[in-house]
Amino acid sequence: VTTTIYNVIVGKLYCGHHGMMHIKGNQKYSCKINFKQQSLVDRNPHQ
Repeated sequence: VTTTIYNVIVGKLYCGHHGMMHIKGNQKYSCKINFKQQSLVDRNPHQ
């Protein structure tokens, strides 16, 4: 996962995460989570 920090100098500071995250358990379980990059057109951060 890549983390990007926006508005460091001016404005409201916030960060965005995007990319693929792989989580592996100690058994046979695993999970892949894909964080979508924020778009200027679609400003809903909870998709």
